[in-house]
Amino acid sequence: MNVELSRRVAGRFAGARCLVFSTGCVYSMVSPSTGGSKETDPTAPPGEYAKSCLERELAFAGAAREHGSRVALIRLNYSTEFRYGVLVDIAQKVQKGDPVDLSMGWVNVIWQRDAVDHILQAFPLADSSPFILNVTGPEILGVRELAEGFGELFGREPSFCGNEQETAWLNSAAKSHALFGPPAARIEEMMEWTAAWIRSGTGTFGKPTGFEKRTGKF
Repeated sequence: MNVELSRRVAGRFAGARCLVFSTGCVYSMVSPSTGGSKETDPTAPPGEYAKSCLERELAFAGAAREHGSRVALIRLNYSTEFRYGVLVDIAQKVQKGDPVDLSMGWVNVIWQRDAVDHILQAFPLADSSPFILNVTGPEILGVRELAEGFGELFGREPSFCGNEQETAWLNSAAKSHALFGPPAARIEEMMEWTAAWIRSGTGTFGKPTGFEKRTGKF
């Protein structure tokens, strides 16, 4: 789906202007002290999922070279909303009393509405020399601190398993924020909204992100 279908779509719409969704996982993991991977950094994805997403990028980049397609490659991580996302995963574990895995000790998140806002504004920037854009929030967030924040919102002490490693999948969205402004939703608001939704019992998609896995196998 990520590789062969992407090649077919890129060929079918040769010459078109395309927004191509990708993932921040196409970069290697970095230390939080770096501020996150930038668009100019080399790609070195571990695991089949990220490699397949990089192949999707290459399929559209090839169409840009051969047919003049105008392409914007959107490297997104991690978009979250009420029913799905890293914040939902962490909040549900805290509410249920399940241990929160710290193997991936830091994350970036962006509210889905803000992600869509920045992505759509990237459409005019699509180019035959593919325009690459990281889309995520402004902060590098500690998973432990997020769990403790949800613990305060739910009135219970979170438990943990695993230990923070020196690196994580982290992206810098400084380019996106310079172009389109910072995301409107602050992390405190996102956490409050997520906790309220889960507390209400309205329901989620029931599909954990697997963000804590360091192998790239989701």
